[in-house]
Amino acid sequence: MGKSRGGKTLKLKERLEKVGDKMMQATQTQHIATTMIVETKELTRRFGTLTAVDVLTLFVSTGEVFGLLGPNGAGKSTVIKMLTTLLPPTAGSGKSQILTSFIRLHRYVA
Repeated sequence: MGKSRGGKTLKLKERLEKVGDKMMQATQTQHIATTMIVETKELTRRFGTLTAVDVLTLFVSTGEVFGLLGPNGAGKSTVIKMLTTLLPPTAGSGKSQILTSFIRLHRYVA
């Protein structure tokens, strides 16, 4: 290898190391500043004597994959309705940073 080519290789290596360092810093910062996009604390919904959702505590962070699974009548739609404020909880609390996405999801599923 000639000098110019070796110099270019060294500069490229230095640039790649800098990019790698920046990516590592960004990853660490993102990990530290994890944002909860869905959070429920003892969320409960009763319809008369029927308890549709019973003390649900749930945390979903940015970047996580999340799904509500269960048989018919398990309370999945009721949870979504409470998170989108279409239905008030009987007890507990819930909040969502992606409220509009849940509303669109509910309309698609319902």
